[in-house]
Amino acid sequence: MKNITIIIPLGKNKEAEGIETIKNQKLRLITEIGLNPSKNRNCGIKKARTEFVAFINGHTYLSKDWAKKVIKFFAKYPEIDIVGGPQLNYEKDGFFAKASSHALGSIFGAANVSQIYAGKKTRLDADET
Repeated sequence: MKNITIIIPLGKNKEAEGIETIKNQKLRLITEIGLNPSKNRNCGIKKARTEFVAFINGHTYLSKDWAKKVIKFFAKYPEIDIVGGPQLNYEKDGFFAKASSHALGSIFGAANVSQIYAGKKTRLDADET
């Protein structure tokens, strides 16, 4: 799967937690360290030489079949150029992070925006809500 580059913007003195989930899939990895995550991503994308580029956070863990799903999705929907994924809980999250995620994943906590926190059905007509 060397046609996908993963870019992780990291702050100084920060480490990426889920590196093994990237290496297990043989994905190209670029970490950019600095104080500005947007600038870090832009620097990383200049170095990417692959068909697909993904931005993840330093605490992201990829599922074992993540890369296969990416390739399959873009093959099925060639008219789509960019996607966003859900922001989900991690096993290592503390109480506050888990409580916040559950609240934001609820229609009562975040209304229609709750979809990005709860990993609900795929929507190809997504907008700011």
